[in-house]
Order: sequence, then C-alpha cells, then structure tokens
Amino acid sequence: MISRRRFLAGLVVGACSMGGLLEGRATEQPVGMLYDATRCIGCGLCKRACEEKNQLPEGRAHVDVLRAENGRERCLRRACMHCLNPACASACPVGALQKTPQGPVIYHKERCIGCRYCMVACPLGIPRLNWEENFPYIQKCQMCADRIARGDSPACASACPTGALQFGLRAELLKSAKERLAQEKLYLFGEHELGGTSVLYLSDVPFAELGLQCQREEPLPELTAAMLHKVPWVVGALALGLSGLYWVRQRQKSGEEPKEE
Repeated sequence: MISRRRFLAGLVVGACSMGGLLEGRATEQPVGMLYDATRCIGCGLCKRACEEKNQLPEGRAHVDVLRAENGRERCLRRACMHCLNPACASACPVGALQKTPQGPVIYHKERCIGCRYCMVACPLGIPRLNWEENFPYIQKCQMCADRIARGDSPACASACPTGALQFGLRAELLKSAKERLAQEKLYLFGEHELGGTSVLYLSDVPFAELGLQCQREEPLPELTAAMLHKVPWVVGALALGLSGLYWVRQRQKSGEEPKEE
C-alpha cells in the first residue's frame, strides 16, 4: 500500500517535472522543505534515514539536530538550506556545486578540485571536507535529489514521525508557513534571508537564540563574486613576490661563495 506521504510527494514531483527534474529542465514551481521546530522532538530518525540512504557511517549524516535551551528547550535542524542563489555554487570555480531548477543544490564529486572555496563562502558553514578518506571530498545534503526525481520525498522528511519536516512545492510551503504566522507568534526563516532558501524554518523562539545568526537578505554571491574576482590577482602578486625573494636569496648565496684562487 502506498502511504499518503509518498502519494503526495509523487503528485508534487509530477507537477514540477513530469519525470525530468534532474535533466536541467526549467520549472516554474521548485520544491522545498519546511522544518517546524515546534514539532521537532529531536528523535534523530532524520539523521539515521540520511545515513542509511547515503551509506554513511553512524554520526556522519548530512543533517544534524541541535538542542538549544533558553528557558525552553528547543531543537534546531542543521543542514544545507539550498539557497535560491547559493554562495557555495557561485564560489566554486569548476561548477562542482549546482543549483538545480527544481530546488536542490547538488554536488558533483567528479568535478571537485578540493579548493574549499565553498566552505569559505557558505555563511552557515554547511559544506565540509571528509578528512577520513584518502582523497577528501566535500559532503553536504543534496535534498535527496535522486529520490525527488523518481517521485519520492527526501529520506529525512519521509522518516520524520511528527511532521516537523514537510516536503512539497516551495510556494505552497511558504503559504502554509504564513498562515501559521497569522495565527501564532512564530518566526520564519528562509523567505528572504540569504536571498531566499528552498528549506524554510518555523520556530516559536527567535532564530538568533537557537544559534542561527545569519539574517542577511541580500544574495551572498554578490559578495563572493567580488572576492573571487580578486583571487587571481592576489595569487599572481604573491607568486611574483616569492619568485623575487628567491632570486635575491640565490644572488646573495652566490656572492657568499669563496672565489677560487
């Protein structure tokens, strides 16, 4: 029997892509996820589902659930927010990170050169290097883009027992979140922050008190582009300077050698 959650996920994906999400086809209705911190009980089932789906060792999930206490204990999901205009993809010089039309920001391991610009660019510190491998590579949540393509919801959302993680069209999730805001004193993250994100957060506690400090609304690639524009000049100047020092030092050494009689 097909579960209600899986059936709805299939309808969402069908409306968005007609089976071709990962082929780069344009879509007017990108998908996303809504995380409701008021419903999260910190059970960790989302983490285990992520580990199982991605064949990761225990404790290496691409998602984490942190506990914050400010009079009231609250949980906060920590994973890639899949920004609408991601700084990580903008900073990557080889296109190893890509924002897909349907929503997920995916990582192409075979393209990565290990420069780690994405780690520097991300304001939330999400991309991380897997130092346990002989050839380290970046790890981050990909919103189970392969599952979405075949009509399933992300593994973490499917495993959530309380409905704290909801998958669907971003526009519909945003509408649902705003309806909650009109009825309750809640806080919303992701509509405008970082230029907008595909993963939206709801909380009854200010996000800054939960450790989510980045409230910038402008897309960060505007900053990373300016930074990366200067990188070739800085590296070139450094290389030229070091070459000059090496030449001077070699000249000094040659002058110190005793002359043959």
